[in-house]
Amino acid sequence: MIYETISLWDKHPEATLTSYCITSTAELKLDPRRAVVVCPGGGYHFLSDREAEPIVFKFLSAGFNVFLLRYKVVRTEADMGLGYEPVTEAARAIAHVRENAEKYNIDPEKIFVVAVVPDRGVGHNNVHTLVPPQLPAQLADALLHFLFCILVVTGMIPAATTQA
Repeated sequence: MIYETISLWDKHPEATLTSYCITSTAELKLDPRRAVVVCPGGGYHFLSDREAEPIVFKFLSAGFNVFLLRYKVVRTEADMGLGYEPVTEAARAIAHVRENAEKYNIDPEKIFVVAVVPDRGVGHNNVHTLVPPQLPAQLADALLHFLFCILVVTGMIPAATTQA
């Protein structure tokens, strides 16, 4: 298994990508797997742990190799005005996964993105229609050419009830 965390760029070293990848061995010959990049929610002010590794493990157990993106969020006044940086970091994550498909034992044509969002509009705007104008062509291509986006819409899930 490849379990590693890398920094995606020098500008924001806290923007990381952690891999959870089952790989082939001499004993266990595996076909390349589908990949999922998980983007936890948190309103760009924090990243929810509930929307990170629990989702990673669900997809891992379903036969995917999974990557957890911890993108830049607003933590201080200096961070206000993030602009397109979280989307740029998602593009960098997708490009990294595709460029390292052999290492991670994934099919570079079967990359999914899971965006955990509070409502339908946020995920659609951030993942499907928002390509920063200053994004280098390679990263824009990565952002536009992943296979599918799965939106986990938390605002539409009823709150759990408990019995006394």
